[in-house]
Amino acid sequence: MTILDYIKGRRILLSGYGLGIIILTLYLEALPIFRRSQGDIVYLDLLLISLLLFVTVIDYCLFKRKYQPLVTAVQKESPLLLEDIPLEEPDLRMIYEVLELQKGVDEQKRVELERALMDMEEYLTQWVHEIKLPLATLQMMLEWEEDYELQLAMRQEWEQINVLVNGVLFGSRTTCLREDLVIREENLKKMIQQSIKHNAFFLIKYRFEVQLEFESVTVWTDRKWLVYVLDQLLLNAIKYRSKTPMLTFSVVTEPGVVHLTVHDNGCGIKEEEIPRIFNKGFTGSNGRKETYKSTGMGLYFSKRILDRLGHPIVVQSEVSKSTDMTISFYQLSDYANLTKVSH
Repeated sequence: MTILDYIKGRRILLSGYGLGIIILTLYLEALPIFRRSQGDIVYLDLLLISLLLFVTVIDYCLFKRKYQPLVTAVQKESPLLLEDIPLEEPDLRMIYEVLELQKGVDEQKRVELERALMDMEEYLTQWVHEIKLPLATLQMMLEWEEDYELQLAMRQEWEQINVLVNGVLFGSRTTCLREDLVIREENLKKMIQQSIKHNAFFLIKYRFEVQLEFESVTVWTDRKWLVYVLDQLLLNAIKYRSKTPMLTFSVVTEPGVVHLTVHDNGCGIKEEEIPRIFNKGFTGSNGRKETYKSTGMGLYFSKRILDRLGHPIVVQSEVSKSTDMTISFYQLSDYANLTKVSH
């Protein structure tokens, strides 16, 4: 706060003091004893004005020191702790009471929002489990269909519905991801194979060449959530495939860390769009084309999951050539340090 801001805040008091000096000056000039002593009146006015300026500067310094924690918190946009407010000042005590009241209101709103979120999550989870039954029934009915072309078309729609249902289930659970993590040593190759199996229908339909260019290696992660992330990467590769599609999984091992790279030869991502592909709802120039249908949510949820798991992801891409998604897995000791920071 500058001294001009302080003067604006004290303008009524300072105006009253100045008005008092004017009234006193007029009163002294009206007295016969001071009519020939104009110099003394001017001297008295200057003395009173100097005293006013001196008191104003001192009061401003004390005021600034008293409110400095509040000013610093506002300037740095940092949270203001109620413990930082000195309660010996009446005006600050009032601010403290207002903040305490607001804290109670915010806490009540937070509890209500959490309850509503939990209710929605329970509803979505129940809906997903209930819709699994008709989907399973539909899958059995598909096997009875004798027309192969019709069966293939219906199977494709069934697979797409199944992907969307799983997306709803995992997307709703990301709100309570911390409570649903089971971190342990997992076989990376088996998790990739599980994801390939999930998407086998589309990989076969579009004649993907899939290569796993590494031997078995173990990493510390949550199997269920990582498989979901791999599913999203595969679905993106399928969606933005080339005419001769290919998927390659490769691993580079360094001291304390394992890097998994998922490479595809699809349409690629523009360089300026790469920093935004994990933003909520971002579809990019590819997602706006009629050829592709994108919601911009798959990679958003994937990034949230990877952040919670402590697995950094780096994206490299060339338009019309390829895209590389590299996920890093740290050893247990490094993983524990990393997740502490991310939490």
